[in-house]
Amino acid sequence: MIFDTNLKNRATSQYLGVEFETMVRFQDKIFCAGDDGLFVLEGEKDYDSNILSYFEPIETDFGVQKQKRIRALYISYFSYGEISMGILLEQGVYQSFQLPDTEGELLEYKCFPKRDLMGRFFTFHISNAPSGCDFSVETFHVQPIIISHRVTHEV
Repeated sequence: MIFDTNLKNRATSQYLGVEFETMVRFQDKIFCAGDDGLFVLEGEKDYDSNILSYFEPIETDFGVQKQKRIRALYISYFSYGEISMGILLEQGVYQSFQLPDTEGELLEYKCFPKRDLMGRFFTFHISNAPSGCDFSVETFHVQPIIISHRVTHEV
């Protein structure tokens, strides 16, 4: 496992399943080294396998202890294939969305989760699975609705 930290924005990437012990960026190339030598990290496949990647912002309750649901998710991104975005609640409930290929152009996309998807804690997952395509997220915005009370009907 290797951690790569972008010092400009303090974002950390984690690389799993690699046989390297160190990594460095130099003149727009990524060099990796391990017991088998020094390698340039390049290309779109790892031998014949897609290179899968994802990111998950930290689990959040948006600073509010009450139950919430998500009215809408807004994401601006570019990709060279379909990507997926998912919402995971603390109870293990999960909903995913397939986002279209932008063919390298910036696209602003809006998703509407199911209304019954409610909880306190939310984790968001954005991935290039199963295509392994290149993608980059420019902005990600969540519009939560705080549930202040629950209406019940007596029979």
